[in-house]
Amino acid sequence: RLVLEVLVWPLLEGDTVTLRCRGWQNMSVTQMQFYHENEEVSRSPNRTELSLSPLQLKNSGQYRCRGWLKTGESWQWQQSAPVNVTVHVPMANATITPDPLSHQVHTGDPVTLHCSVQVGSAPVTFTWLHNGQEVAQGPVLELGDPMWDIVQSPTVAAGVVGSLLFLALLMGIIVAFYWWHRRDARKHQKR
Repeated sequence: RLVLEVLVWPLLEGDTVTLRCRGWQNMSVTQMQFYHENEEVSRSPNRTELSLSPLQLKNSGQYRCRGWLKTGESWQWQQSAPVNVTVHVPMANATITPDPLSHQVHTGDPVTLHCSVQVGSAPVTFTWLHNGQEVAQGPVLELGDPMWDIVQSPTVAAGVVGSLLFLALLMGIIVAFYWWHRRDARKHQKR
């Protein structure tokens, strides 16, 4: 029996990943073929690996390999079980937009903040924090009379500025995590 291994998880757009096909208990394999969604993508008499670089969303899907496997004294065509590969798009370009935009906002006026990301793999979750405490979840934060006890901001503008500063910090953390993960994934891939 053949085993198809994905050498790095999770898979991010732009990364490189290697799929390795090997015989169960390291039995000899030759004439390897790799399939993506039942379409042959690679054939080689001696190579047992398929490298995908740079990863794109279109690389997501089911992969399997097929080859001649030596079982005892004979050779047989064998194929691996399918492996699901999902390529994720890192979140980018988070934006907080205040509403209403069209008129001057005064202390005590209701304000709605909308958070969105330009790109990112689902599911994207949103958590709103104030002074390190969660105040809401979801892409919309409504600041009205009940929220002023929590926010305790002298002006709505200061609250919006504080939220934007928090967003900048959050984006820095997301970018740092992304690059740290890429570095860690590449380190494992080089082994």
